[in-house]
Amino acid sequence: MLKLPPEKSKIAARTYAEGMFDFDSRLKYAFSGDGSTWAVEVGLFADYPDAGIDRQSGCMAFTNEVMLYFYKPVVDRVIELIQNQLTVATMYRPRTRVKVSCRDLASAQEYVLQWP
Repeated sequence: MLKLPPEKSKIAARTYAEGMFDFDSRLKYAFSGDGSTWAVEVGLFADYPDAGIDRQSGCMAFTNEVMLYFYKPVVDRVIELIQNQLTVATMYRPRTRVKVSCRDLASAQEYVLQWP
C-alpha cells in the first residue's frame, strides 16, 4: 500500500474530501451511462498525470467505464435484495403472482423479476 509522506497527507485528505463532495453533490445525480467522461473537482492545481488530475482545471477525469465500475455492484446487490424479498413474500402467499420491472439508469439495463 502506498503511503504519503506526512507533509503531503493534508493535501491528500483535502483533495479526497473535495472530490467526494463534488461527486456526492453533483456527479452521482447527473450520471446516465451515456459514454461521457466526467470531471470531478478536487481543488488541486498541480500536475499528477498518474491520478488523472489536470493542472488548469483542478479536476480529475472519470470515464464512463470507471463510473459503471462503481455503480454496477450496487445495482446488482439491490436486484439481489429485491429477489430475496419476493422469494420470502411468495413463501407466505404461494398463490400470489408478482412481476417487478426495474431499470438501471446508469447502464440503461432493464431487469424483470417474476414469481412464480
